[in-house]
Amino acid sequence: QKLWFKRRDQLHSCCGLTNEERETCFNELRSKHANEICMRNELDVKMKGEVANPCCSMSGEEKAACMDQIRNPTVLSTSQYNFSGIREEYNITKTLQALSSPSL
Repeated sequence: QKLWFKRRDQLHSCCGLTNEERETCFNELRSKHANEICMRNELDVKMKGEVANPCCSMSGEEKAACMDQIRNPTVLSTSQYNFSGIREEYNITKTLQALSSPSL
């Protein structure tokens, strides 16, 4: 819940800016959030043997767009990037891993 409030406050801080500044602010937050996800994912891969997020090997806007599409495939229609193949492969790999190592 603390993370949700932190994200909310970060988003609100962008709202009072001019249009161009606001867009930059939101893009910076997306990039920061993507980097945070990748840091957690790296630990989960090392410590728990989880599947590596393929978006984490990317950088900048490409990484953020990839994360958006993995989380919500409908974003594809508004993006200059198409990560549908990467998303499908990632989801299949996660499913296969879950099926091969059921939790107790």
